[in-house]
Amino acid sequence: MADVNALMAIANYKNDILQGHLDGKISFGGTFANPVASMEGVIATGTLKGYPLSNINIDVSLADHVLHLNRFYGEQGLGKVAAQGTLEREDGTLSGRISAQDIDAGLLSTLTNMSADLKGTLNLDAQLGGTIENPAADISIDVINGGVGMATFDSLTVLTNLKNGIITVDQALM
Repeated sequence: MADVNALMAIANYKNDILQGHLDGKISFGGTFANPVASMEGVIATGTLKGYPLSNINIDVSLADHVLHLNRFYGEQGLGKVAAQGTLEREDGTLSGRISAQDIDAGLLSTLTNMSADLKGTLNLDAQLGGTIENPAADISIDVINGGVGMATFDSLTVLTNLKNGIITVDQALM
């Protein structure tokens, strides 16, 4: 068992996203020019940007300059969050999917570094593409019994798209 921050420090990476103690296995190989690594394990209790999660399962690997998030899964009460995808280190190409069901809506604003004080129960599905410098995404968001700051609402549904730095709201219903 090892602290996630201690593991990230080995790779000279400052981690301010995931906290907890990983119980699993890590392997390294390859060359300095083309390293190969994998990490697979469970964090029984931890936090994702300060929001408590439990039963966090992680399976990530690096091969041929491509970082593969094979599986990320965590629970927040009755809610769940999952992700998988790839990031090519040389050209920054990314591809992936993030899904969340019945989680605290505040996690969304925290993960995206928005200053909005979101409240409610969040369901989200996001398909990611593009590159790190020019990401693209198709996103579906549902918030039940939500709010922003002091304003509240019963339900909110938003279908949105990000492409070439432009966010397009295809549909919004409150």
